[in-house]
Amino acid sequence: MARNITTSGKLLYTLLVLLSPFFYLFMYRFYFLLFTISTLSICHAEPALILSQASISERISSQNPDLKAARWKIQEAVGQMNQAGKLARP
Repeated sequence: MARNITTSGKLLYTLLVLLSPFFYLFMYRFYFLLFTISTLSICHAEPALILSQASISERISSQNPDLKAARWKIQEAVGQMNQAGKLARP
């Protein structure tokens, strides 16, 4: 059983054969662009942190968890000292 290929089918096949290198070139460009965009979005860097001697001591005192806990204990003790000796509400 031989298939009967119409004229439009032959034309479509000829166009496909002639345009296939351009199609692959387009696909390679597309994949390159996709890879580049995805890599740039993943590799986005945060701005650099600029430190000076004054800002280092500030950052250490404000961000150290042990110092934060000590400050809370001091505030708690000051609150208890202020509350000591006061009568309860009648």
